[in-house]
Amino acid sequence: MKYFSGTATYSISFDLPAADGKRLVLDLGQVYNLAHVYLNGKDLGTLWKLPFSVDITDAAVAGTNNLKVEVTNIWPNRLIGDAQTPDAYDYGRGGTMTKLPDWYIGNRPKPEDGKVAFTVVKLFNADDPLYDSGLVGPVVVRTAVAK
Repeated sequence: MKYFSGTATYSISFDLPAADGKRLVLDLGQVYNLAHVYLNGKDLGTLWKLPFSVDITDAAVAGTNNLKVEVTNIWPNRLIGDAQTPDAYDYGRGGTMTKLPDWYIGNRPKPEDGKVAFTVVKLFNADDPLYDSGLVGPVVVRTAVAK
């Protein structure tokens, strides 16, 4: 999805041999921007910076393993997507909205205007480049000898 911003879930089943006393580390490679990792239903936490890796030894089993990674990206891609449609509001110098809409002031639902999001500041234009997004990888399981 070209203009997606939010959380996407990646899942896969894969086989592992017995660890034989070695530690197992899941390396997600490149991630934009946060990754919450689950292996065989066990919550292994949120990775938010390089290296995007986590020790999976205690959650992994010999045989079939089920990996789920929830990756959350940042908002600009959605705002760039919304900029593809004409502005429904007036923005003054610096991109700040000149007047809040009545529906917003009255705490009513946003009317359909072709845009998904709403912001009072216009930060992006239709021709701005999109930000890298998602689980780019490569995703690998590495072994390490415990000393």
